[in-house]
Amino acid sequence: MRVLFTIPKSLSDASRVYEEAKTLIQNDHEVTFITWDYYGIDTQKKWNSINVIPISKFKIMKSIPFPFLWQFLWRIKAYKIALQINIKKPFDIIHCVDIGSLPLGVRLKKKLGIPLIYEARELFFDYMAPRIVLINNIIIEKFFLSDVSRIICPNELRSKAYAKYHNLKNIPFVIRNVTNNIKIKSNQDLKKYIQPYFDNLKNKKLLLYIGGIIPERGLKKAIIESKKFDKNIIFVLVGPTYHNYDEKLKHLVEKHSLNNRVIILPKVSREKALKFMNSTDAALIIYENVSLNNYLCSPRKMWELVQTNTPIIGCNLPEISKMIQKYKIGLKFDLKKSGSLAKAVNNLLNNFSLINNIKKNVKKVSRIYCWEKESEKLLHLYENLVK
Repeated sequence: MRVLFTIPKSLSDASRVYEEAKTLIQNDHEVTFITWDYYGIDTQKKWNSINVIPISKFKIMKSIPFPFLWQFLWRIKAYKIALQINIKKPFDIIHCVDIGSLPLGVRLKKKLGIPLIYEARELFFDYMAPRIVLINNIIIEKFFLSDVSRIICPNELRSKAYAKYHNLKNIPFVIRNVTNNIKIKSNQDLKKYIQPYFDNLKNKKLLLYIGGIIPERGLKKAIIESKKFDKNIIFVLVGPTYHNYDEKLKHLVEKHSLNNRVIILPKVSREKALKFMNSTDAALIIYENVSLNNYLCSPRKMWELVQTNTPIIGCNLPEISKMIQKYKIGLKFDLKKSGSLAKAVNNLLNNFSLINNIKKNVKKVSRIYCWEKESEKLLHLYENLVK
């Protein structure tokens, strides 16, 4: 089977897609990626047996001042490239990732007469974005979804919400955004990484947040709440930021005199991030309930924390709360209640026995929710589509 993935982002943001492709290749299928190399960093033509065709910003794109039109131009170029490849080696299935490649996928499906999978990781009709973007998303999905062979969503609640909103006859297929069993080869101690910023970290406990440094994650509230953390707890935030939001948070840290208790650091590689998760005392999963997309999230970071055997302190949104409560892999808190986060952090990080019990539970869960098992669903979906 020859599979074409259309991905409106660079390879650096495609770890989940890579695992899907790797599974297909291990089962004797051939995979081609057409990516949107927005930052000009996808230079390789092969990525562990995956054929990669990166499309970077070409001349006409650079002359257009409106970024939302660039994706339209990317789709035009990607369509031409896909047809050229198909002449030599016809594709058997198209797998388009996220809404940016949905119109491209439908157009190729109609031209080539092959099945189309649409992987909708977000609830694009209700998430944090300018109103014009939301309207555009709604129009695209309403117009193109009827031509999709199967839709993939990352959890049951999102699948049901998706089906209800778009009045779908078939509920989207659920493939969780889990990661593979992770083996940390060498423990890069998070304490050693942040040591230059502190005088003394002896007997300190670390709470790690790793992810987007953006407003809708509730990080402003978390930093203010950290004033109530026990004095031996250091709050470490690591991740990419947008519109200099990290600078706003750093000013907040200074304003509340938390420089010796809170540190904000830039994004690191996924490999290093996993090592940080493995060496922290606990990790924070936090989202504000600002959209249905946030409310029904089950972030990939949660599954990575499970695989790195990390106790979780998570907000009480449905999917996150369900995992914590059902499997006892951490403590949950209510972001709306003052003191709730601090209480959870203090109760966990200064209770050695509780941390050990949680780690035992996390270890068990890592064998249940892993890509090695979830990948079987992907193969089953593909096999049914090409029968």
